[in-house]
Amino acid sequence: MKIEVLFLLLVTGACFCDKDFCRETTSSIWYDHALIGHVIKSLLTRGIFACAHKCLSLTGCSSYNYETSAPQDYSVCELNGGGESDYPAITGKHGFAFAQVRKTTKSCLEAWENGARASGFYCIQANDGHFHKLYCDLASEPGWAWTLVMSQTLGNRNEQFAQKGFLTDSPRNAEFPNWEAYRLSLSRMVELKSNSTHWRVTCSFPSFGVDYRDYVRAEFEQFDLLTFRANRHCKLVEYMDVRGHVCQQCTAAWGQDKSDFLTHRSDVNHSCTRGQTPNHVKGEQAFGRYRKGRNPKFRCTSGDSAVTSYWFGSRLKS
Repeated sequence: MKIEVLFLLLVTGACFCDKDFCRETTSSIWYDHALIGHVIKSLLTRGIFACAHKCLSLTGCSSYNYETSAPQDYSVCELNGGGESDYPAITGKHGFAFAQVRKTTKSCLEAWENGARASGFYCIQANDGHFHKLYCDLASEPGWAWTLVMSQTLGNRNEQFAQKGFLTDSPRNAEFPNWEAYRLSLSRMVELKSNSTHWRVTCSFPSFGVDYRDYVRAEFEQFDLLTFRANRHCKLVEYMDVRGHVCQQCTAAWGQDKSDFLTHRSDVNHSCTRGQTPNHVKGEQAFGRYRKGRNPKFRCTSGDSAVTSYWFGSRLKS
């Protein structure tokens, strides 16, 4: 008997997958069957879902055999290097169940390529095999897939995670993405960057989405925020809007250090092609840090509940 089931994977201390975001992980269970001759690892697990998680966490595992008739709490879990494509090797075996798994995606871009279209929480597998709950934006900008890597409200501007530059490892609620106080570890950002071509910043995304007001997008090859370090330096951005002052393929003044979060000085009369933003306030800071010069007309600094969010992403393949 073959039964289609949805896996609700419980990953201790990391990604708690549920129907809201573990959408693509499905399996087929064949009771009283097993795949013979393809076992790459055998162990004991407590329950069939624990066996499924072991397979999802092991590189090269695409199916498993689980002993359903064992009288004890822990049963034999055999991880297989083959699957349903090796059908002749799937034979009747009383007291066992065979299951094929499809691994969770490794990026928001891959989620799109696998058919996902809704923005929301997804269970993303890191290179080390662990699962993480991440927020993927697949809808606000046609042609793009974005991963939320950092977000803060203005009211949390003095918190360490909101003041330390991207050069410093300063995670906050890394397993629980949210708009108010969230930042991935530096190592996780580096990994996500390897699958990304661009980064962007949005202001009050939960309220406005993306309408390109108070927004910036840059290419990692031209402006790598994970390695950039300068008091004030002109860096190339693809698109930038601060309170309606727009430029494209322009250079703008940015600063960042280990203890100073990335920020753009809107009030600076600099040699950068962007120059000053009209009607600025003294010392105006945009897109981060916010120690001074907070302009209430800029969406990221309009009030304590205003949200600044950083994303890594890529254009979708046509």
